[in-house]
Amino acid sequence: MENYQKTTCIYSVCIVLLANLVVAQDTVETNQFSPDFYSQLIQSDGPVAYWRMDLDERGMMRNAIKEHAELSGLLVGEVKPTDGPQAPTHPKFGDAKNVALEIPNAAGVIKVDDPGDDSVLDFKLGDSITMEAWVQVSSVSGYRYVLGKGRTGNKGFPAENQNYALRLAGNGAITFLFRSINDEGKQQYHRWTSNEGIGVSDGWHHIGLSYTFGQVGSLKGYIDGKSVSGKWDEAGDTGGRPVVDNDQLWIGSALSAGPNSTLRGAVDEVVVYRKILPAEAFAARYSFIRNEPSFDPAIIQDNQVLVQIWEGVSEKTFQYRSARITDTYHVDAFEFFQIPNKYNEQGIKIDRSAPFMIRAYGYVTIPEGPQRILVRARNGARLFIDNEMQAEIPFFNISSSAHGKVFDVRRDQAPDIRPLQRGDKEVILSIEGDGKKHLLQFEMIVGSSKRRPETGETAVCIAEPGQDFRVLSELHHAQLTDREWPSFKQQQTSKIAAFDRVRRAQISELEQAYWKQRHASVSRLLGTDKLVADPGNQFPEASFNPIDQYVNKQLHEAGDEPRSLVDDSTFLRRLSLDTVGTIPSLELIQEFQQRQSSGEEARIWAIDFLLAQDGWADHWTSYWQDVLAENPNIINPTLNNTGPFRWWIYESLIDNKPMDRFVTELIMMEGSKFYGGPAGFSVASQNDVPLAAKAHILGQAFLGIQMQCARCHDAPFHEVKQKDLFSIAAMLKRNGESVPKTSTVTVSSEGPVPNVPITLKPGAVVQPEWPFPELGSLRLPSELIRGSEDPRAKLAHRITDPGNLRFPQVLVNRLWKRTIGFGIVEPVEDWEHGSNINPDLLDYLGHELAMNGYDMKHVARLIFQSHTYQRQSIDITESGIQGFAGPVRRQMSAEQLIDSLFVASGRPFDAGPMNVDIDGARNYSNSLNLGTPKRAWQFASLSNERDRPSLSLPFAQPFTSTMQAFGWTGSRQNPINHRRSSPNVMQPAMMNNGIVVRDNSRLDMVSDFTMLARQAETVENLIAITYQRILSRQPTESERRLFRELLDEGFADRLVSLSPEEAEQIRWSRRLPRNMVSWSNHLAARATEIKIELRQAVQQGAILSPHLESQWRERMEDFVWVLFNSPEFLYIR
Repeated sequence: MENYQKTTCIYSVCIVLLANLVVAQDTVETNQFSPDFYSQLIQSDGPVAYWRMDLDERGMMRNAIKEHAELSGLLVGEVKPTDGPQAPTHPKFGDAKNVALEIPNAAGVIKVDDPGDDSVLDFKLGDSITMEAWVQVSSVSGYRYVLGKGRTGNKGFPAENQNYALRLAGNGAITFLFRSINDEGKQQYHRWTSNEGIGVSDGWHHIGLSYTFGQVGSLKGYIDGKSVSGKWDEAGDTGGRPVVDNDQLWIGSALSAGPNSTLRGAVDEVVVYRKILPAEAFAARYSFIRNEPSFDPAIIQDNQVLVQIWEGVSEKTFQYRSARITDTYHVDAFEFFQIPNKYNEQGIKIDRSAPFMIRAYGYVTIPEGPQRILVRARNGARLFIDNEMQAEIPFFNISSSAHGKVFDVRRDQAPDIRPLQRGDKEVILSIEGDGKKHLLQFEMIVGSSKRRPETGETAVCIAEPGQDFRVLSELHHAQLTDREWPSFKQQQTSKIAAFDRVRRAQISELEQAYWKQRHASVSRLLGTDKLVADPGNQFPEASFNPIDQYVNKQLHEAGDEPRSLVDDSTFLRRLSLDTVGTIPSLELIQEFQQRQSSGEEARIWAIDFLLAQDGWADHWTSYWQDVLAENPNIINPTLNNTGPFRWWIYESLIDNKPMDRFVTELIMMEGSKFYGGPAGFSVASQNDVPLAAKAHILGQAFLGIQMQCARCHDAPFHEVKQKDLFSIAAMLKRNGESVPKTSTVTVSSEGPVPNVPITLKPGAVVQPEWPFPELGSLRLPSELIRGSEDPRAKLAHRITDPGNLRFPQVLVNRLWKRTIGFGIVEPVEDWEHGSNINPDLLDYLGHELAMNGYDMKHVARLIFQSHTYQRQSIDITESGIQGFAGPVRRQMSAEQLIDSLFVASGRPFDAGPMNVDIDGARNYSNSLNLGTPKRAWQFASLSNERDRPSLSLPFAQPFTSTMQAFGWTGSRQNPINHRRSSPNVMQPAMMNNGIVVRDNSRLDMVSDFTMLARQAETVENLIAITYQRILSRQPTESERRLFRELLDEGFADRLVSLSPEEAEQIRWSRRLPRNMVSWSNHLAARATEIKIELRQAVQQGAILSPHLESQWRERMEDFVWVLFNSPEFLYIR
């Protein structure tokens, strides 16, 4: 936490355009090259294999050398086309589009078969080889394969049979690796590594090397057309003969395509020669022109700040090789709390290159007279005024060792300045303003190859001497104080979330069109199917739609009758909890009553209104977190931790994504792994067969097939075999999956025979095949089938194809259970052992889902509109239920409870960040930032290494403790389909004495109950509104009398005279040392002291309202507390 001072003056506006063109040192003449110039250059040197990354009609990578056309490549896993090197940056490729192949998540490979003995891919003693390629990498760690023959892990070949390989090392160096063999058969690896390396995330680089096997000193390496020195750093140079066999040649990976050997990035123009290429040839290959586009300030919108995102920049420098603008947007202030997400064509969040740069331009008025400008930034940053640099912030330099210093809070820069957040730095400069508009340019490098791309509280502010700083903006005047900055920050980040939502829809228009076309085809296919059985028309007076007809038919046959409908307040409360996950707000209740009194169908309106709210996504995200075992750990991943794909779930629900598309994206596991994409689902840390764990989850979630036991043996109580589980795991892996030793039952020749059947032995390789043909045949037209050769895509197709009727039925069964309280099939995840209470109803609902684009809201609307849903609730007996006379009375979920408490009280949701690495010093894979929760689903396990107090999260702890008492768990090592919901001793303890309920019952300075108590004209009015806020109804006459006796005394004299200034002074009198402790300094003694102080503050609670006489206020708090603790509040009736 460093502060810098600088003084400068501004006297007039001077608008200067940025340089039109900046040319790097390694330039070439800007001649016009034809689109085929580069390929002709390569072919003129006579290669035996030249892969331009273009695909033939079979989807195979074509070899451009026709004499060896058989050397085509098979794309396996996540390999997709991307832009290759092309003009104007690389002019020798011409102006035509050049396609490369990308392996975005280190989960793919390109395989080329060796034609056989003595092929052109076999190099023996005395043979010369030259290999070259263009590569663009997003990160490099360990050794990443560009091209290699052997060491594939293919069956029938030794594990260590590296014929030859061109790789990249952790620092971007190029390496050559091969294995020699002597006359006695002894083998040894030999590795050469260059002393220089390529840049990471800074565009395309050309690499190559040449070598004559057996000729010591013959190896030559090249990067970007220049010869590079290097050394043999393993076993030295050798005159020995190399290993030669008929194993495949792989591009982009090795070692069974494991993620630690797979290239993270893209590859293009891969060439192999059977000769030595001279240095002149490599120089002729390379061309590069750094082209920074000019900037015209006229494009800045009035009173706005134009922000550009530049990718391909370098770390800890503003000197970059081939940066490019990948996004542009406007904000209305010089604040950069959150950067918009980047999405692919499917609307899935993907990672930007690491690091990237933000560059912002805007005209702002600098008032006359002395002014101070404050710049806060998370990483290296610069501020320009009228094209002259005025301030520079050093690059991030905090060590992740945990022994850092806890800095003292500085408050001398301004009267009420908000303390600098750990990880941010600041500069203050003094200027003389002239009352005119000036062009400001701010730029900052965001993140690094190892750190999260976060911006902290980056902003530019201005103030007169002795005054508080305010954000630099033509529209906003938010002050940099604890009083105003948090709400301003929340307001601005909400704008970015809205921007992301619009951008997501725009980018994925073609994807949406595909799914609409697919759903139209499904409707045509299923429209010809025979309808489900006729439900008849029993109890017509208690029937609204076919759901009631199917339910009533069953009730009639069982000699039962439907329950009567609930009153409006009970219905609205039930509906709100089942749609947006909270009790209805007072505003919603009043709107409902107003529409009802005007003669409108208020219940129909409420259903449509609530289904359209974003709260639907909040409510259902927590459900899918359980079912899909979303299990991120905020620090140091442990068993079965996943990436935080919660954000993908949430965005999918916000967008009301069709469920077949949702499941397809989940199975494909693309996008960001650590920052919220579905690729996070692929992670299962410390699990030796992570994809078997995912297969188990998918089987339960979308097929109702229980395969948990199949990880180690055939299921003893199910028809599922171990091979079934591993077949799906292999489809996810896109390759054969081996059964590890931990996935079997140990059988001793001298011991007893195990009781469970064992059909797979350790080491057995299971091929990717669909194991459940009984679930239906494929019906989708071939032209709508994607990735027909990709096992993962095949799995997604098999599950979501309209021929699989189980899929929509499992989904509607889950929806039915969550809204009615008991599944049509129970248990929802195990249909083999489950009982189907109403098969006709299930068929109808499943058909409705598939016929209506797999839209869960469509079926939810049918359920909510039905009399069945709106009836008086029933209780489950020990034997379950045999019919749906009404919905089941059930306890609120943990998330519903927490969120409803805050809806009732109107208090801000202050849980602090879900992050113990707030400065971002640690490696992004070891410390996650789950954001600052605004709804209960955003919490996660708070466990930390060794439970160190200095790593505790005191503001979040009361939330998670309360939620755990009500069935929530932050650690989902396995999928959760049924939460523990029965009462336990911890629940009354949390409701009676827990901090969360206590705080929401108190009349502090941020509670809506405080304002109600201050503004109420009568006790009767106060009681009525409080009842509506908490129990969603009017009190009965006896309840009015009871609480009138409690609140009447002292009501007339309850108000305390206090000026607004005095009240504000009291409210902000307590300044807590927040955001000062991170992993990087948590071993300091002061760090523990701070966390103890914060814990004590949480236990003490917020400052109580000084506007109310204390004894009367306490009685009012008792009133609120009693209502919160009533069973009526806790249960969905």
